[in-house]
Amino acid sequence: MNLLEWSELIRNGLEILAALAGAGVQRIFIENGNLGETEELGRRITDRFPGVTVTGGKLGDPKDIDIAINASSLGSELEDMVPIDPAELPQDAWVADIITRPAMTRLLSEAEALGHSICPGRFLLENQVPDYVEFFGLY
Repeated sequence: MNLLEWSELIRNGLEILAALAGAGVQRIFIENGNLGETEELGRRITDRFPGVTVTGGKLGDPKDIDIAINASSLGSELEDMVPIDPAELPQDAWVADIITRPAMTRLLSEAEALGHSICPGRFLLENQVPDYVEFFGLY
């Protein structure tokens, strides 16, 4: 599978969208209850990365999703609803969550139990540290 052919499910998060677009992702889907916010996120990404197609709304059939990322606060409590149903994703889809506490959210636990590769929030955060250090001139 080629990164340039991947489609993504993004719940929110301009930084994640920009990182994906900067890595060469060409199709991004944003599921967000606020249509105006979704349109604004899409506009900001396509202005900076003209070759990227950004669509949004309510996710219908997730069969084309290769990476599902929860960038919302849903999942910070174990009783929170699962924002993405990993059972509806293709078996080879990756599931990531920006939540760092708990380390293993309900979303990640369910995805792992179904055999999906997962990426916990701590890993996402740790990989941003060099960018923070550079941005704030802390090196």
